[in-house]
Amino acid sequence: MGFVVRPTAPSFVANIPSTTQRNMFGGTGATPEADPEKEAQIEAAAKSMGFTVKEYKLVLKMQENLANAVNSLRVTGGSVVKGVTVELDGNSPAIHIKISITDAGKALGKAMLEKELVSALKEATDAAKKGQQTAIQKMNQDIAEELKGSP
Repeated sequence: MGFVVRPTAPSFVANIPSTTQRNMFGGTGATPEADPEKEAQIEAAAKSMGFTVKEYKLVLKMQENLANAVNSLRVTGGSVVKGVTVELDGNSPAIHIKISITDAGKALGKAMLEKELVSALKEATDAAKKGQQTAIQKMNQDIAEELKGSP
């Protein structure tokens, strides 16, 4: 009997369409900035948050970069030798979960297998949190660099 895990994405992982996805096959070759309706929405959102348009676009860019970094992160917990490994992404809760149990893991018996599985999950979760923090630190550095270059 199997199970399926379908956690939802955390709030900071937004489904922001990339400009490549939006415009690559649109035929116009127009950038999102050339779309007056989209630009008006960005201006209104920026104003409502007390940002300039440039600052708001930076927020959107950094949010997308963070989401991509966290989604593409892969960390592993457990041990191949013990027969139990868990692979997670950087989301909390994880969206990508891969649990591997080898014959060595099955040979441990139910109680020890459960113990090793819980241990592997905790190890992978801790590594995912560290990876998420690293991605946030990089985002903060990128923001600082962008703001340093602004007049």
